[in-house]
Amino acid sequence: NYCSIGSHSMNHYCLSSLNHTQKEQEIVENKIILENHFNKKIHYFAYPFGKKIHYDNSTIDIVKEHFKLAVSNFKGQVNIDSSQYELPRFLVRNWEINYFKKKIITFFEKK
Repeated sequence: NYCSIGSHSMNHYCLSSLNHTQKEQEIVENKIILENHFNKKIHYFAYPFGKKIHYDNSTIDIVKEHFKLAVSNFKGQVNIDSSQYELPRFLVRNWEINYFKKKIITFFEKK
């Protein structure tokens, strides 16, 4: 399996700006819709915008109740100490292939 469908919220709001009930609706309703549409469990979540200011501990608690893991949008490599509910990732755009290759190579170079 090379790809998994994950949830990203209903309306792409900054989750840290919402109250608990609104956060839960944004997160859980999208999961339910996707599961019904694909007839498959959704295990992964990506925080809208994804920086640490865009979600908070309350958001993480809701995500923990409903998902196996979640990804943020801050740079870094996953390691043994990474939180499974705040995994780093790199944003990939509609890049030309040579630019994409260069970005991937740069990621793995020793600093």
